[in-house]
Amino acid sequence: MALYHPAIPTVLTDPPRALPIESGPLWQAINQHSLVSMADLAGRITYVNDNFVNLSGYSREELIGQNHRIVKSTVQNTTFWVGMWKTISSGQVWRGDVCNRARDGSLYWVNSQISPVCDAHGRIEKYLSIRTDISALKMATVELELTQALQAANEALTLSKFYLRAILDLSPDGFVSFDADRRVKYANPALTRMTQIRLDQIIDRDEQVLAELLASQCSAGCPSLTFEAMRC
Repeated sequence: MALYHPAIPTVLTDPPRALPIESGPLWQAINQHSLVSMADLAGRITYVNDNFVNLSGYSREELIGQNHRIVKSTVQNTTFWVGMWKTISSGQVWRGDVCNRARDGSLYWVNSQISPVCDAHGRIEKYLSIRTDISALKMATVELELTQALQAANEALTLSKFYLRAILDLSPDGFVSFDADRRVKYANPALTRMTQIRLDQIIDRDEQVLAELLASQCSAGCPSLTFEAMRC
């Protein structure tokens, strides 16, 4: 089902009707606040408004006669574009979010509506695209998704550390871990039990302190020790 308004060149009623271009206050309002372009049946650009020129970074002269691929990025795949062309070539309106590439190589996002424009006989003669810049919204969405992903990763890491500590706490062998500065960050109960070394003697202390305490305990008749050292 298509809509018709005498001031807006958009997809048409059933059957389609020819529409006047660039006429009426509603068209002017859309042209002022949106990125507007028109293309022939081969996809060659025949019209762009100032908003399109400004956001794309291309001059009007550089755009007219070019295929819309001039602003295409690699974010959407071939299947995406095949579906779009299939929709509009069948006389239907296509809507979707598109990532374009500006002349300077930067990416920008637009919410697009592409509508076939038909002649008085209902034959498609051109395509009208009306777009809204949604780059800021997309960026905010990406940042939110990234924040949520990092939060989920941190939660998973915290949980894995919890399970690892639970396993090490129950191990009959002694375990001790060090940070990048070779300070003791963890010693399990088996280690303290076998060596009689208290946690307050070694936690956040240099590994040399632990080595000296172990040497002292061994010289005092401490039994043979079995423990693993894990460096982070």
